[in-house]
Amino acid sequence: MKAELACGTVIDLGPDTRNAIFRAGRLYRAGVFAKVIIEIPVPCAGWSSKSPIGGYATLHMAGLLDREERLVWSGNPDEYNGSDVIYTVIADVEFTDERGTEWRKGDIDEWLK
Repeated sequence: MKAELACGTVIDLGPDTRNAIFRAGRLYRAGVFAKVIIEIPVPCAGWSSKSPIGGYATLHMAGLLDREERLVWSGNPDEYNGSDVIYTVIADVEFTDERGTEWRKGDIDEWLK
């Protein structure tokens, strides 16, 4: 994982882990980092035990992504149809998901049911 300081210098933050992402998120919100760069692929799941960073939920908890949940409505009030989840990249962060898609600030990933 890497970060770009406000002066433009890029520093290495060590291996990509959940704790490193949480720390980078705190320092980004404090204004220490201008950009965070996650080097390993982020799993296309809220949580994956196969990855040291977990998944989208970790980035959301670190304040790098916004998460919105919309209930799916079929018209039948007795039927639960699940919910759509929309993740929006709200921080200046760059990462690639496990499918190879590159994500940057302002990008939206919709998980539709």
